[in-house]
Amino acid sequence: MRYSLRTLLILVTLVAIILARVGYLKRMAQIHKVAAERFVAHVTEYRQNPRDCVAYLINCDAARGKAVKWWGPRRGNPPSKSTVHMSKSPPKVMWLDSDSMDAWEKAVTHKVIAARYDRAVYRPWTRVSEVVE
Repeated sequence: MRYSLRTLLILVTLVAIILARVGYLKRMAQIHKVAAERFVAHVTEYRQNPRDCVAYLINCDAARGKAVKWWGPRRGNPPSKSTVHMSKSPPKVMWLDSDSMDAWEKAVTHKVIAARYDRAVYRPWTRVSEVVE
């Protein structure tokens, strides 16, 4: 078989475009994973919540696709100062302040987006939405 130089250049261009897209998707997934870890660290700082427990619960919420909010006030403190996050499986309770709640939701959001980018690496023609409801 004989191919022209133009065919070779078109083929190389297509391969380069696909590989560039895969590299972009991997980079964006890594950026969101790092951002999620920063927020996990913020949540663990409040009342020294165990990091493995926080990471597990955030991953559970991210697997659902959004943060599940079962929040309630802590006894003796106003609701705006202290809240609790409860997960049904396994049952865990953590005390969080309003800043930690925001960090929790941002961590879940970044985990969800990172998972979307990771999945898109194997289908580089798909669009990735960064909107999490």
